[in-house]
Amino acid sequence: AREALTASLNRLDPRRTRGFAGAVGMMSVNGDWAARLAKARYWRPDPRAVFAIVLDDAQSFGLTSGTKVPIPQADKDWALRSSKPLADGALVWLGRRDDGTLQLQRHQGIQGALVSIDVQTGSVIAMAGGMDVEDSGFNRATQAKRQPGSSFKPIIYAAALEQGLTPETKISDERIRGGGWSPENADRRFYGVMTLRQALVMSRNTVTVRIARRIGMRRVADYARRFGVYDDLPNDLTMALGAGETTVLRLTSAFAVFPNGGRYIPPVFYDRLQDPRGRTVWRSDRRSCPACDTALNPDAGPPQIDPWGVQVVSPRTAWEMTGILRDVVLKGTGRGVDFGRPVAGKTGTTSDYKDAWFVGFSPSIATGVYVGYDLPRTIYQGASGGPVAGPIFKQYMMKAHEGRPVEDFTASPEVTREIEAEERMNILAELQTNPAGAAATLAQMRSGRTDGPRVDTRPGSSIVIDDTPAARAPAAKTAAPKAAPAPTPTAAPKAEKEG
Repeated sequence: AREALTASLNRLDPRRTRGFAGAVGMMSVNGDWAARLAKARYWRPDPRAVFAIVLDDAQSFGLTSGTKVPIPQADKDWALRSSKPLADGALVWLGRRDDGTLQLQRHQGIQGALVSIDVQTGSVIAMAGGMDVEDSGFNRATQAKRQPGSSFKPIIYAAALEQGLTPETKISDERIRGGGWSPENADRRFYGVMTLRQALVMSRNTVTVRIARRIGMRRVADYARRFGVYDDLPNDLTMALGAGETTVLRLTSAFAVFPNGGRYIPPVFYDRLQDPRGRTVWRSDRRSCPACDTALNPDAGPPQIDPWGVQVVSPRTAWEMTGILRDVVLKGTGRGVDFGRPVAGKTGTTSDYKDAWFVGFSPSIATGVYVGYDLPRTIYQGASGGPVAGPIFKQYMMKAHEGRPVEDFTASPEVTREIEAEERMNILAELQTNPAGAAATLAQMRSGRTDGPRVDTRPGSSIVIDDTPAARAPAAKTAAPKAAPAPTPTAAPKAEKEG
């Protein structure tokens, strides 16, 4: 995780200093060193940086006010690792830590974080909180609250599926006018009516806002809380585009819900704690198993244990969302992260390209990556989640899956039975109107092929979410509005640039 993060951040910021660059100058420590220090003029690397001189056999920093502060051990270690040890008279810049203490100024370059979680148990497999979290004391994976941008959209789409919409529900991608806010798509284009699946694969902002408005932001906030992304999301439509702030750890745990059959498991850092006598005093898995302590009975079979986690969405919704997010990697904004194994995920980019995300999962591992400056500013124009955070995700996941058997996403038996029942109903309905087509569909099912088109006939598939003026006009009752055909994600221009 650290190697993947470091390699990509260094490519983004070639001027980054890997270690202590050394003193900016030297000065005598005899006499009134504070007065001479106050008159010294050196380039200030950061507006908040504090100028200081090394004193007392490299035990103290002297400030322009004449006061002395102890040198943290981390500063001494960092300087030694960089082969530029501190010496009396060295002039240095100091930065202020979260607890108010001073330390050597670290390079204010691009930063990032990575969290990887076991999908079935919630165990944190790996975590990198920055370029060198040991020096800064700030873990960006758990402490940095940043806007997730479009990587929050899967939570909204999952809520929409739970409320009766389907992946084939038709939704307008026309411009939204009125209400004092008109969200734009990243490519400044609008494609008319498209399906819910296409909208998420292409990361369309206008479609996402229409979905959030239809199901209600209060319901969106409720699902965001169930997924563990936010505790209390404001009732504001801008939040549907990821304007709220969360951490990499929380968003990664939320994405693990989809490959885990819709169950949310809080992230786990410790399996259990025990006292000096070896007795377990705390364990992360709180499930009870009375049969586990009884004598083995070969005829009884294994003990039955409740599933781990809380069911936040149905297994069917989790399976459908997995399929859509798989298409994001195969056809949409996340195409660059595909590494030859089944993987799904979503990119995220915020306004002015200040934050770049990619959060995704394989059948067994969920991983989230964030890239940005600690003091938010534009990474560079066009720095979207795919090309910035995607390579970090890809490099880590390739290494994490080395030696593992290739797994594919599979539906649970419950979901499989539900889908098969719907297909039988579809065939019976088609027999009434198109016997030849029904026979072809039945033959395809019997041959085991699953690549043919399947028509979703659930009630939510017939809904058309269109609030444009043309749709509201009286003429729409007798004549359908002329909408531009929805392009496929693979044919869409600039598909790599997301909303």
